[in-house]
Amino acid sequence: MVSYEPLRGMRDYYGKELEKIKFIEDTFRKIVTSAGYSEIYTPVVEEFELFSMKGGEELRNTMYVFKDKAEREIALRSEFTPSIVSAYLNKMQHLPKPVRLFYIGTVYRYDEPQFGRFREFRQAGIELIGSNSILADIEVVDLLLQIYSSLGLSKDIEIKINNIAIYRKIFDKINLDEAKQEHILHLIDKGKREEALRELKGTAYTDLINFLLEQNQVKIDSLDTVLSEVSKYENLELTEEIDKIKTISRIISDFNIKVNIDLGFVRGLAYYTGLIFEVKHYKVPFSIAGGGRYDSLVKLYGGNDTPAIGFAIGVERTALVLDSVD
Repeated sequence: MVSYEPLRGMRDYYGKELEKIKFIEDTFRKIVTSAGYSEIYTPVVEEFELFSMKGGEELRNTMYVFKDKAEREIALRSEFTPSIVSAYLNKMQHLPKPVRLFYIGTVYRYDEPQFGRFREFRQAGIELIGSNSILADIEVVDLLLQIYSSLGLSKDIEIKINNIAIYRKIFDKINLDEAKQEHILHLIDKGKREEALRELKGTAYTDLINFLLEQNQVKIDSLDTVLSEVSKYENLELTEEIDKIKTISRIISDFNIKVNIDLGFVRGLAYYTGLIFEVKHYKVPFSIAGGGRYDSLVKLYGGNDTPAIGFAIGVERTALVLDSVD
């Protein structure tokens, strides 16, 4: 008998492992459907350009990309958001806003496999398309917190939070193009802050950017000190963006969940424009969920100017910490 193992970075699931995955997905589905979100299926295979336009340096470098028999450059989906924005443009623009969608499925990245990192893995997430209100931000974060509370993990997690609009506004003022902004944020995301600052040397606001990058583990009340510093730069209009962090952070704290305000925190996906967040658990060194606001992606793909926000849960990563539940 010939026996084949799964490809490197991919796994079979059955028994207790599968039960844990189904428990996470069923809990997620129950909460988001009760909040009015409708399920969507998207293709596993898409045109590479759909992801390469705004996926970010790291994502593009770790995608499964190949040519089909018609010589088209296609890719296995590396995340869901671009596919859902494409589906929205093709079929849902006429619907009342905001449009609320959820998904559960596999994604693929050609990373080096290690603990908590697979080449095929499952995500469960939501997208709220068509609202720029902070109430939409609150709704999305609230659902994420409800899910982890229902999984019995709320006492063991923290939410890391920032607002990428702070950096976007500074970069726009110094006329950095989109490619340069993406590169600088990628360097910051990879912990190469000194390199990022060197590339910004000689531009206005370098001192302010350096100050912001050093503001990690900020307490909610300490944001007033940050506001005092950024208010010196009146033409940047950053006060509103920092106030958004304060508002969302207070709501997270009201759930008795630890919040970590980190103004040097950015996420790897290049399309984020506002609030960003990640869920961390003390038992593992990586995030188990994350998301943010992406107000320019629909327009980038040819639609009207349409704000949006969402999150994705790493199902296997969340399953790894479920053992901590009493």
